[in-house]
Amino acid sequence: IGANEIINIPMNQVTSVTRNIIPNGVEDIIVGDNDFRVLLRDGSELIGEPTSLNEESLIIFFKNTELSIPLPINEIIRIDREKVPDGSPDYSFPEFPKKHIASLSTGEVIAGQLLPSLDSDNWLRISSPILSSEVPLSLVNSLVFPASQETLEEVERQLAQEIKIEQDGNNKVPEDDKIEVNETEEIKVEIAEPKIRNLVSLSPVGMLWADKVQVNENEVIISALGKDGISIPRGSVESLNFGQEGLPSSAPVLVWGGYSDEDDEYLKTVNSLEGRIPQRKLLRSFAKVPDPDFVRTLKRSRVLLVPEMEGFRRTKMKESMEVEGRGCPTWQEAMRGHLKRGGNIIFLSPTGEALSFINECGFGRLSSGPAAAGWELTEEGKKTGIKLDGFIKNVNASHYYRRSDPWEVWGQAQGGVDSGILIGRKVDRGWVIIFGSDFYQQNETIKEVLHSLVKFNGRR
Repeated sequence: IGANEIINIPMNQVTSVTRNIIPNGVEDIIVGDNDFRVLLRDGSELIGEPTSLNEESLIIFFKNTELSIPLPINEIIRIDREKVPDGSPDYSFPEFPKKHIASLSTGEVIAGQLLPSLDSDNWLRISSPILSSEVPLSLVNSLVFPASQETLEEVERQLAQEIKIEQDGNNKVPEDDKIEVNETEEIKVEIAEPKIRNLVSLSPVGMLWADKVQVNENEVIISALGKDGISIPRGSVESLNFGQEGLPSSAPVLVWGGYSDEDDEYLKTVNSLEGRIPQRKLLRSFAKVPDPDFVRTLKRSRVLLVPEMEGFRRTKMKESMEVEGRGCPTWQEAMRGHLKRGGNIIFLSPTGEALSFINECGFGRLSSGPAAAGWELTEEGKKTGIKLDGFIKNVNASHYYRRSDPWEVWGQAQGGVDSGILIGRKVDRGWVIIFGSDFYQQNETIKEVLHSLVKFNGRR
């Protein structure tokens, strides 16, 4: 402090350290043609250039740090080129369970098992029992990784079951009477204990979650991604945040529309977050049952956002669970698992039978209440981070709920009416939030409310 004063502060008393002066040259760094955004399963997010691939790791080079970090393959969710070349196709990837999917700048989409190249660590190989393709890393636009528990043996076994290879080279679909039907296995919802971790933000972009951080004169040494002794130059560290608990703020938002109007309220809800949350952080699901894909996606999401469930009927849900949901957890089990991991759930304008869905999930009795012309934030509501004052006018359509324990009223109906449009309650380590706007119509105020609710982390 000042010219000659030095104050020693114990690290266990520090919550965060942020750089105020950007190092020379960092502000001039721009995203290059070979830079990729890498999303990791622990919530870390990095931008760098993939330089090589081996059996265990993808090596990423960060030009602003002169640093190369080996990222364990089973910790990567996907990588995407930041600047896609002009004329490259924009793919919506098909479903290939237990396979890696590579989108190439030449237009091809390849699915199979990711393996190192036989000839060069600057190439990668996508292999299946009937086809093996080797391509340079420079041609990859996107690469999607299967869930970490899906090993090479599982991938190859499933691929081998999909098609039978005859000795004459012709492919033949297995006969129906030879197909073995396995017993349905129960999908277990694992309840992970929140971890106390440290967030290392890099200049100009990127973040790593670290279990341990050691700050030296010229470097920051961290333990992350199962590796110790990762050294980062201090000039490349923008900030350090210590003792973060629960799911990372960088984790995505899962927008679930299994019983929503996909072309109306669902689409408008997603569009309302445009410009506020990156599209890559908005995951979509229209699952009717909590199947393995839904459960896996929910486990890596921080927020489950549920647009108006106007298509929900208890009979429909029961039928779907009987037909498609064998071995799946119940919706109550899936959602309570999310809350126990520290995630939040936001329901938009549940009415009618959708209220019974919330009640049966065990979140607390909820019923419709008398409406008003508008509403205002309560003192509890202001603690959520919503920065609005005074009267907030309704939009079409708005719905209010009766005040009842254990719900807290965050948005109180005006005019002495004992109901609220915005309510919430803590369940396990997360929060369940009800906002009575269905986003059929919307304005900037309502959009900002939703954005604040999505960002809400429960620290009040």
